[in-house]
Amino acid sequence: MSRKLISRGPKVGVRLALSRGLCVSSVVAVTVAGCAEGSKPDLSVLETARDPSATEPAAPPSDLPSSSVSGKVPATTDSGSRDDEAGVARSDASAQDPAPDSGAADSGVVDSGGVVADAATQVDSGPTSNACSAALASIKFDFEASDQGWSHRPSDNAASDDPNWPFDPWGRGLAATVACPERSCWASELLQNYAQCGRGELTSPPIDLHACAGERVTLVFRHAFAFWSGTVNRETWYDGGIVEISSNDGASWVVPPAAYPGTVKILGKRNGIECVRADGFHVHDKPGFTGKQYAPSTVEIDVPSSALTSTMRVRFSQGSGVSTASNGQQRGGTAAGWRVDDVHFVRK
Repeated sequence: MSRKLISRGPKVGVRLALSRGLCVSSVVAVTVAGCAEGSKPDLSVLETARDPSATEPAAPPSDLPSSSVSGKVPATTDSGSRDDEAGVARSDASAQDPAPDSGAADSGVVDSGGVVADAATQVDSGPTSNACSAALASIKFDFEASDQGWSHRPSDNAASDDPNWPFDPWGRGLAATVACPERSCWASELLQNYAQCGRGELTSPPIDLHACAGERVTLVFRHAFAFWSGTVNRETWYDGGIVEISSNDGASWVVPPAAYPGTVKILGKRNGIECVRADGFHVHDKPGFTGKQYAPSTVEIDVPSSALTSTMRVRFSQGSGVSTASNGQQRGGTAAGWRVDDVHFVRK
């Protein structure tokens, strides 16, 4: 008996057991001694033995010779033959799979479930990100035991000549009427309504965020508030508060974009009653917090990339206009003010 072993493809082994007198297979060109030229093979005795670790290739299209079949083989996450899934056969044992396609699947990251994820969405665990995470973890203000370096003063260089009518209403402690989100907090009046024509700013110490340059960082805080609003001369006015961020230790300030519930609109003059520097409220016409929200909530505001410096500061500024038609430090027509607590930062 004469026997010949033929291997096809890098993963598939095909053995043709040829008995004496058999001729050439129409698929694989093998010449066996003793076959008459032009005779046809007896396929009944053709045995195909499969390697247990291999997968048999699919048959080539009928209109192409087997040696010309080729094609791009898609990636797969299971352990089966990629040639099988592609529906193609490879005749050259030395042929290699084509180069990966440059599409999204190749540039992404495959998780343990075989799902291709966009590489841009993966969290960078490099030194920069680790330094940023460490910096943010050290910056937390809960205001329970101390002021933690925060300070406050009247806004807009305005000064009151009445010690009983302070323009700066901020204080830290336990608040009445509208409770602190978490025990002690900063409040624009702790135990009574704020006075009309008030303006005060609560400012953080310098905060070092330079390790987060190039990252997306969010300012997070808890708060509750109640501000006066009313219609005077057919126009609606809103006391309220704004959040400001400085990149240069307080030399300049910006209101970062966010989904604020309203726009502060200060009524500086009313029926002959006029606030000090009535036209100089810097909170006026700026987006911020107006109206009333007694239940504590969490606010997240993206920090501008330009503010990820070593001298970044945060400021909470409140302003109030003439809420009643009476002169003096009227409080009966105002409201409880702002409660600010648990200020920190997170990396997105």
